[in-house]
Amino acid sequence: MKKLTALIVLMTIIVLSVTGCGSGSGSGSEESLRGILIVETRTYGDTEGSTKETVAKYTSLQPGDVLFDHFGSDITVKKVSPDRIVLTSGGGLVEPNKDGSINLSARSVNKIELEVGEDITLVTQTMDAGGKVNLRFVDSD
Repeated sequence: MKKLTALIVLMTIIVLSVTGCGSGSGSGSEESLRGILIVETRTYGDTEGSTKETVAKYTSLQPGDVLFDHFGSDITVKKVSPDRIVLTSGGGLVEPNKDGSINLSARSVNKIELEVGEDITLVTQTMDAGGKVNLRFVDSD
């Protein structure tokens, strides 16, 4: 009976350790931002002549949130703190050339780090259909 009780206690400790229960810090909890993350997207070519524009504003985020997912390209939240956001991209997104054209042979952006006051514009590496996303992390004051 003592072995069974010890085994149950041990299994409970292992389960709580693995799931993070009782640790007081969940990695999936939303983090409030000091600023506002504005995500402006423009996609074109889904259907003939179609263009879709959206604007989303975030005052809190959590790791795993998907901010952009079009044409095989995505942007996902990796880490969040009040003053800094780290995002990852699954590929297919590049910074446009200075004249706004798309460099089809450029290396895809994989990691994006934004602090309050910073912004970045990315475009899909496609010509016939694609998208553009502008990420701006602005001060909320």
